[in-house]
Amino acid sequence: MGIKYKTSVKNRGSALGRGKGRGTSLGVGRDFDQMYQYEIWVDADDYERVK
Repeated sequence: MGIKYKTSVKNRGSALGRGKGRGTSLGVGRDFDQMYQYEIWVDADDYERVK
């Protein structure tokens, strides 16, 4: 039987949290490995199964 889960993706590179339209050019001094944050949520009862 499958495990129920929810996902969340946050774009950490979009405007750098400074307000609308104030971002910098892509590729200038950015670490692309940390540009997106991914979260996967599972029920506590299923946690040991997905580790």
